[in-house]
This record gives sequence, structure tokens and C-alpha cells, in this order.
Amino acid sequence: MKNFKHILLLAVAISVISITIGRADVPGILKYQGTLTDTLGEPILDDTYFIRFIIWNDSLSTDPANELWNSNIQTYLVLGGLLEANLGESPTPAIGSDIFSTNGSLFLGITVGTESELSPRIKLTSAPFAFKSALSDTATLALSVPLNSISLSSLTQSSADSGQVIKWSGSAWVAAPDESGVGNISSIIAGSGLTGGGNSGDISISIATNGVTADHIQPGAIGTQQIAANAVTALEIDANAIGLSEMDNDAVGGPEIINNSIFSIDIVDEPGLAQGRATTIIPLSKSTMTDLTTVSMVTPASGFVFVQGRATISLDSTTGSNFAYMQIIVNSTGDTVSGIYTKVGATNYPSSGQFSFNCTAQRTFFLLAGPQTFRLEAKFTASSNSAEASAVFPILTAIFFPTSYGTITPVADDPGDKPQSSNSANGNSRGADE
Repeated sequence: MKNFKHILLLAVAISVISITIGRADVPGILKYQGTLTDTLGEPILDDTYFIRFIIWNDSLSTDPANELWNSNIQTYLVLGGLLEANLGESPTPAIGSDIFSTNGSLFLGITVGTESELSPRIKLTSAPFAFKSALSDTATLALSVPLNSISLSSLTQSSADSGQVIKWSGSAWVAAPDESGVGNISSIIAGSGLTGGGNSGDISISIATNGVTADHIQPGAIGTQQIAANAVTALEIDANAIGLSEMDNDAVGGPEIINNSIFSIDIVDEPGLAQGRATTIIPLSKSTMTDLTTVSMVTPASGFVFVQGRATISLDSTTGSNFAYMQIIVNSTGDTVSGIYTKVGATNYPSSGQFSFNCTAQRTFFLLAGPQTFRLEAKFTASSNSAEASAVFPILTAIFFPTSYGTITPVADDPGDKPQSSNSANGNSRGADE
């Protein structure tokens, strides 16, 4: 069995030279030298051997948790029994200086070929721990300076005039005025509308979200010179952010509005119109209301909708009583609604021929924003089963108004009971508003 005598050396001279010349980092290499002998103490044959070095933080443990550095298996040429290895130099992994700065006791383990690790492990002494003393030469220089040997009188003026100090400009030392205050700031507290502050370290102050309110802006503080062109867009103004309370009377007039700067898309509750019509003659029923035409619209805001319907009502096939009822409604009920419908017709006719009446109906609704559908519908009643009625080319128009300028009251007209012949088409009608 082979014996392995080992000696651990550190290239101290190399380290010192490296620090002295340009203060380069201390080389992270442990130089190892040892002699490999057989059981008789004779150097082994000259050859190449497989050898592994491991730095442990325990003298006996083989737990991987105690392994701090591993050279991996490397080949080394042994001549005359002498083995030399630079641990931490390629191809072995680098040795971090933190190994020596964070561990009190370290041990070097060596394994040759397939044999067990040599025992005992080598305890690393103070020399390897010089890894963490890369600038210790500056401390030696400081110790060589006598106490209180440097005073202010030893310093030169360095081009500084009276009241100036030497400051670092970022690239050189220069003479500059001394900046002095009248006291120390103990803390910075964010006031109204601000966020941030503190009493140590770097401190920042910024405007809080929604921090600037009307209380922080004096009258006349913001004018056209303070607002760059196109600086305020729709993205900077929340919905309903500007109301009557934010605007003085006559604040916005013609000079403040550029031509073509406001379009219908910019006015969310502008007036609007929708219309529906039928291009056919629609027979009427005695038993239930018949839809003549409908009109739908989406109101952008709460407001008033004025709805007006018109149709020519044709009554015929009887000399007795024959009347038609027409009304505007949102949800059909199938029958007339008191105070809403318009009635046209007569109790008797000079003949059983066809008689026409112009019939109109109108209503005013106050509705919330959203989709709306209005119906123009009609039915008829007659004393004779042979009587007939129809609506010719009905039209329904709905107009939205965002506001009103006065009281809205119902209005009714009495059309009377005077029929007109079919070639006259000038019948009267009764209308009611709601």
C-alpha cells in the first residue's frame, strides 16, 4: 500500500507582489506540494495518477453538507514521488474567498486513485485565510505613519480661495464654494396632496393620486401659458369630471370653442330622432289592438321622448256606427288606454261606402337611459258585423330631448263626429300628451 506524505504551502511572495503592483486581487490559488511513497517509504514510480482534493469544514465527516470545495478527479504527473498541484487553478474549480471568511476551521482531504481518502486530513492554517486580506498592505502603510503627524497646516491651498473647499467634480478634485445651511432637517412629512417623506436616507416627495384638488389651485393660477398644446385630452378628464359647479357663468362662449371642435360624438345627451313606418294597408281588429308600426331608439341619458303617430283610417261597409281608436304605447295591453287613445269615426254614414279620416296621436315620455321601443296601434268598434276598418301608411316618429324648459301638461282636442268622404281625406282627430 502506498503512503502519501503531504506538505501545504501558500505562495505568499506571489501574493505580496500582486498587491504591491497595482493592488491587483490576491490570486485565489492554494499551491500544494507533497511526496508520494510506497509502504517502504520509497518514492513511487514516475507516472500519471488520478487524484482528488476536497476542502471540508470538518476533520472527519463525509456528509456532502460539510464539503466546501471539490477539485474533481484530475490527472497529475508524479516524478521522483513529488506531487505539485495548484488548487483553484483551471482545470480545477475556482476557490471562493468566502470559504475562508465564513468558516473558522478548514481541512484538506486527498484521495489517490480508487483508494480511501488519506487520513488524517490536513488542517489549513492561517496562510490560506489571507484570501480575505487583499488590501492588508494599506493597513501596514497606515501603521508606519506616526500618530498626529498629519495636520491641516500640512495641506496645500490647492487653488482654493477664501470660503472655498476642495470637492470632487465627478472626474477630478476642484475648488468650489462651501455650501452651508442654517440647520438640520430631522424629517420631511408629506402634506396635503403629497405622498412620501421620512426621517432618514434618501427621501422622495411626489404628488399623490388625485392629490391636486381645487384647494391647491389659486384662482387664475392656470392659464393658457401653463398648459401646453394638446396637453389635456379625454384621457386626463374622467367621466362627469367637469360639471356646472366647475364652470362659471358664461365661462365657455364662442371664442373658447374652435370651429368644428365639438361633434355629435362629443355630446352624450344630444337630441336624436328615430322613425318607423309601414307601406301597406293594415286591416284592424275589433277584439284587440293591432300594431301599425314600431320605432326603437337607445336614449343616451335620462330625458324626454316626444312620440307622434299618424295614419289614414278607412271605415266602410256600414251606414251605422263605426269608430277607430289609435294610441301610442310602450308595452301593448291589447285594448285602449283611457286618456291616451285618439278616436275617429261617426255614429252613422250616408252610405256603406268607404270613408277616410286623418288620425294622429302623440305622447311625451320621461325615460331613463337605455333601449326604448314605442308602438303605434289601433282597433275599431262598429254596430254592424259587416263593418270594416283599416289603417293606411302609418308613420311613427320619436324625438329625444335631454332636458325641458317648462312644465309638461296633457293637452286634448275634441275631433267631433263628422266623417269625411274617401276623396276628402281631411278628417279630424283627438290627441293627448302624457
